[in-house]
Parts: sequence; C-alpha cells; structure tokens
Amino acid sequence: MKKLCMLVILVLMAGCSTAGSTLTPLQRRANECKRLEGSFDDAFKATLAVLQDRQYNIKTSDYQAGIIYAESDLYPASDPSVLSKLAIAYTGPGDYQFRMKTTITFEKVTDKITNIRLTVYKVLSGMNNGKDVNKGTGLVEEPKVYQEWYAEIQKEIFRRVQLRQ
Repeated sequence: MKKLCMLVILVLMAGCSTAGSTLTPLQRRANECKRLEGSFDDAFKATLAVLQDRQYNIKTSDYQAGIIYAESDLYPASDPSVLSKLAIAYTGPGDYQFRMKTTITFEKVTDKITNIRLTVYKVLSGMNNGKDVNKGTGLVEEPKVYQEWYAEIQKEIFRRVQLRQ
C-alpha cells in the first residue's frame, strides 16, 4: 500500500513543472522541510486540520505512509492573499484563476519530534480573449508561504497537546 501511494504521489507530481525554478535543490529543501515539536500523530492530524481550515480538499491521505495530498478550490487571481500575489505574476491580461496543490510527507524522528516536508504548487488557468488558457504549474518558492504554513501547523499541534492535558 505504501508503494502504491508513493507511486500515485510521484505520478501526480511528475506532471508539475518546476522548469522556471530559481532555487537550488538545497534552497528548496530549506523552504520545504521543517522539524516540528510534536508526535507523528499530532503533526499528521494538525496538518489535516490546517488544510481544512484553509479550505483545501484532501485528495489522498495515508497515515501509515505519512503522506497527504490536497488541493485548494479555485481563487480569482485578484484575491488579496499572498498566494494570489504570486499568481498575478503569471497572469498577464485576461481573467485567470488559480488552484494550489500540496504534498506533505511526515517522518517520525522521536516520540516528540516529527519532520515534515511540504511542497506547494500553483496551477493557473482561465480565459484570455474568449479562449481557455492553461498558464501552467509552478513550484511556490516564496519562503513566507512555507513559514506561514509551518507556524499554523505548529500552533495546531500545541493546541491539540493542550486540549489533552
């Protein structure tokens, strides 16, 4: 089951282009990876809660393999969020929308420490001169986006632990 889940995730991510990346693999890893204080169980469930709070749709979730794949709803490119500001750079003239896709993997380090790798992609599509246009998929490279995600996940882990006490 783990191998099948990993294969599905790899196939999904293979369709995502990172050709325009300005980051080295080491810089990407620095953005995407974080060691959080919390058990594997708390980190996994806290991440699911944060995804749902951000109105993501959970597409695949495998607790045993430590993988979550989720997608956001469509947002207009004029949305004032940080992510839409990233999307606007890709839009040019036209009426575009974007969707965010994320893959998150979890690794237990100790009973109270969990490594998480979060990868976020933006997918732009819409209408330009009456034609459907797919502007493509790109890796979100802004460190602020990842910092916000990890801050929310760590807060949710803390909240879960406090509720148990």
